[in-house]
Amino acid sequence: AAMQHEGLSEEQARDRIYMADIDGLLCDSRPGGVPAGPAAAFAKNQAPERDLAALVNRIKPSCLIGI
Repeated sequence: AAMQHEGLSEEQARDRIYMADIDGLLCDSRPGGVPAGPAAAFAKNQAPERDLAALVNRIKPSCLIGI
């Protein structure tokens, strides 16, 4: 919502958010697919990655948020 407030479309904002869970990056090609629910909208068309350090090196995020 903050990115949209600053002028991005919903799709542009969503494209800047990468989500990962216990099985790695939410991506269309990961084994087992993407879990159903709101997080599915953030699935990327990228190679699967389970290793968080490798994912960070590949994406180079400006921020990490975890629970």
